[in-house]
Amino acid sequence: MNTLFLRKTAGAHSCSAMETETIQKNGVSPKNLIRSRRNLRLYLAGMFAALSIMAAGAATITIDVSTLHKGTADAGGTGWTFNETSGAINISGADNAYIVTGVAEDGIYIEVSSSVNQTITLKNLSLQQESNVFTGEGALTVFIEGTVNLKGYTGIVAENDLTLTATDGSVLNTEGINYGFGLRTNNTYEARITVNGNGTFNFKGGQGGIKLSGFDELIITGDATVNASYSYNGSKYSAAVECYELTVAEHAKLVAKGESASEDSPYGTTGLYIGMSGHITVTSDRPGAITAIGGYGAEYPHEDQYDTSGDGIHCPYALTIAGTGEVVARGVEAGYGISVSGSRFTINGVWVDAYNEDRKDVFAYYGPTKTISGGGKFTTANDVLEASGIKIWSAAGELYVSSTQPVEIEIYSISGQLVKQQTFGIGKTSVILPNGIYIVKAGNTVEKIAVR
Repeated sequence: MNTLFLRKTAGAHSCSAMETETIQKNGVSPKNLIRSRRNLRLYLAGMFAALSIMAAGAATITIDVSTLHKGTADAGGTGWTFNETSGAINISGADNAYIVTGVAEDGIYIEVSSSVNQTITLKNLSLQQESNVFTGEGALTVFIEGTVNLKGYTGIVAENDLTLTATDGSVLNTEGINYGFGLRTNNTYEARITVNGNGTFNFKGGQGGIKLSGFDELIITGDATVNASYSYNGSKYSAAVECYELTVAEHAKLVAKGESASEDSPYGTTGLYIGMSGHITVTSDRPGAITAIGGYGAEYPHEDQYDTSGDGIHCPYALTIAGTGEVVARGVEAGYGISVSGSRFTINGVWVDAYNEDRKDVFAYYGPTKTISGGGKFTTANDVLEASGIKIWSAAGELYVSSTQPVEIEIYSISGQLVKQQTFGIGKTSVILPNGIYIVKAGNTVEKIAVR
């Protein structure tokens, strides 16, 4: 099992005014970065752990996994051991800097079990089949150098605060096979997972790309690009990314994409699932800083197509999206761009663009009345069509056009060939088309429509 495991301790306290002011000066909401003095200590300790090791004159220990083989005894070194039976590399020495590198045989994995804050570097590393386990009661900082591939039942599991930092365009690929996750937390409470640096992070799993439990928080910052996806759906509201609070800041970007579901799952898949009364903060200056895309189910169109799920963003309770950036949410099938099941949906300062790729009549947004403030904006792909009195969408192999006046319709294949041309009358009219992508021109309105 490939797991990063960190254990939280109880006893949280509120932040002092000085701590709050410090975080605010750095341009990030204190609610999203620290909930306690203890969390602040862990955050600062993780940032400066490497500098502390260097200042202490500690040794740099390199572990080459290609030299380790299950069934071979007497492997290990300063602050680390190798279990020749299980294949576990256990790193417990907090006073040294560890670099783990190489291509391992199947079944070799990492465990970090330090009781204090720990820093390790994964460099041009490949581990597969088992899950990599990082455990301990302190916060863990992991530097990524080169290309790192972690494939197993779960890519990374954390039970405490975890910081993943990519350097110089490095790439981290994690994949949870079967019903696993690319990254998940394990029975934690208010853990913070931070992804930053200048690199790309790809999290993929059969049950989810990133799954954080309880009140855990995901922070993506720096120049990091995070891609999260999953292809199997055990329930309607599993997701490519699931967390309680999400922050995307500076120049970072998150793409959460629900891939097409497997044959044994009729439901579409959700891009981003925000649990409880969740909160999204987006201050990144990149276009579509948060892009959440639903995925297709295996049996669409379903007999009861309104019981399928392909939401871009779903929240079962109240949802707040705040900051200065941009959120793009795309639903598919009968899913919504954004769906909120609670009593409140608040947008403060953020531009939110929600739409449905297949059904542009009613499926851009579902939920309570929106409250928009602070220069925020909520638009859907329907807005221009509704302003002209024309709506175009598809469902169950048919193209639909609804118009307040007769309109000339031209339908083209994606290659530009004219498929059909006719005048549609007032109200809703449909035409049966083979599955495919079409360009539809209705008066002065042009739309690309997927018919399935």
